[in-house]
Amino acid sequence: MKTPQLPSGSLQRGKTVIYGIQAVALCIAWMLTIAVLTKSGTTGTATKFYFFLTWISIPAFVYIAAVPHFSRTKQYANPYVIAAIDILYSILWLAALAAIASWTNRGIMDKSKGCAQFKYGSESKCMCSMVSVILGVIIFVLFLIASGLSIYSALYYRKNGSMPNTRPSISNPVFTDDQTKLGLPSTVQNDEEANVETSHFHQSQQGQGLAPIRTNSEDEAHPGRPLSWGQIPLTAPPTYD
Repeated sequence: MKTPQLPSGSLQRGKTVIYGIQAVALCIAWMLTIAVLTKSGTTGTATKFYFFLTWISIPAFVYIAAVPHFSRTKQYANPYVIAAIDILYSILWLAALAAIASWTNRGIMDKSKGCAQFKYGSESKCMCSMVSVILGVIIFVLFLIASGLSIYSALYYRKNGSMPNTRPSISNPVFTDDQTKLGLPSTVQNDEEANVETSHFHQSQQGQGLAPIRTNSEDEAHPGRPLSWGQIPLTAPPTYD
């Protein structure tokens, strides 16, 4: 069964948009978490883990978003590694948003009043924590979508030997297909192709009335071939008056 291929360039463009939105949400979440940590009151372990996750997500974004985008670094983009990173960070962000959502919910003493009565600090601290939960949900959902696209790329690479929307590096696809059917190695096919081109060139020269070019004949000397005794030219010794 042939793996369906997405429209040309849509996969990479879609992932670039996803990672761009995540990068913006990550920056905002990072600033809000700093606000929660610096405001007066008690800070739980969930907030510290959330803040730590915003930092360790930066190198992951650099690899999965920037490395496949540039031609000089594209060779280091492994589809299996990218899929593994997307899946791993989906799990980490799900754990982080669940932890900080639970911590924020426990701090709200009166559900009807919301953040007006927050036992871990001020109302603004509660609001920043709630917005951090919303941003965590956005980052997690986008990581899920990116994981699906990365898994598709990995499966496509495993079956076809190339990334989606990329052309495999085949020097001569016509001769490669014939070569595969005949079971010939690539060197044999290249030699046969060179001989055919040389014979066609000689025939075109003879048709135009030109003298055929003789190459590597036995009668001509070759720089890397020793001459036999019959081929060494004999010269008369010099005379002295």
